Amino acid sequence: MIPVNLVGLPLPDALDACAKQGIQMQVIYTRAPREREQPPVGTPRVIAIRGECLIVAYFRDGDPEGTHAPEE
Repeated sequence: MIPVNLVGLPLPDALDACAKQGIQMQVIYTRAPREREQPPVGTPRVIAIRGECLIVAYFRDGDPEGTHAPEE
């Protein structure tokens, strides 16, 4: 069973919580269309859970210069 208290957590914390329960989640990133041409800046946080998928958006909190999107 997926923990219901993941919304709002930074992505690494949410993934750790799932891993501790033996759950592997898929991650989908979302952001505003006007920001798609620049790399995301901020803290990746869970904004929703759909099935076994975490929907994640970047929030400019904490030290936004220290956290960037993963290189693909």
